[in-house]
Amino acid sequence: MSRDDARARDLGWRAGSSAMPARARAIENVNDASMIRLRSTMLSERARARASGGRRSANADASIGSRAVGALRVRENARGGVGRRADDGGRNAGVDARAAADREARVAGPSQTSRGVREALERKAEAYERLVRGEDDDFEAREDERVVDFAAKADARRREHDDHDGMRPGMGMMSDDMRRELERREWERAVDEEEREKERAANARRVVFDIERETERERDARDDAKRQREDDDAARRERLKAKFLRDLKSGRRKLAK
Repeated sequence: MSRDDARARDLGWRAGSSAMPARARAIENVNDASMIRLRSTMLSERARARASGGRRSANADASIGSRAVGALRVRENARGGVGRRADDGGRNAGVDARAAADREARVAGPSQTSRGVREALERKAEAYERLVRGEDDDFEAREDERVVDFAAKADARRREHDDHDGMRPGMGMMSDDMRRELERREWERAVDEEEREKERAANARRVVFDIERETERERDARDDAKRQREDDDAARRERLKAKFLRDLKSGRRKLAK
């Protein structure tokens, strides 16, 4: 037996009771059409809020990237200034080479410098990802140079991925937009399921109410038929009694003659 059949067969206590269900009170200026408009407005506002949140996230990422590039430029300029100011012969190793590289970068133009900064950031990001995944074997030997425990971070990330994979297969390949779209669809599916549950409950209540009314009609008809039979029996007895009395009187008259 399916779940819907079980719910349809389980009619509850009202199926055997004579209590009438209370009629739902109507709310002024609220009907099915207004509820549909309200739900549509709620969904559109939620989608607009999610879209604006995505744009703010993208703008924040771009702002963070621009600040990182600016910080690198300031550090490069500061290092170049140290190289230019250190004319007393007490230079650190590599200052001249770094100053020459900075001069070449300035000669190449701002576009080349920005490209180099971006490539350097990408290389650092790739190196960081390799360290987190535990793919850099050489770095494992230099334990004193590590500031972050990448092994612990890799284990934590694997556990997080396992948890996500257990809940939602394939979520690691999804972007934020796809994840938000999936969440929106799941929310809409839950709302639709709730609406269907309410509709099924209303149908079950309607069936119970119809059964109650049919039961009351049958009970009233049975009571009416019983009263009619009792009235007919009483009338037949009265007729028989009257006939008996007439016959008795007529017999007495004959005897008297």
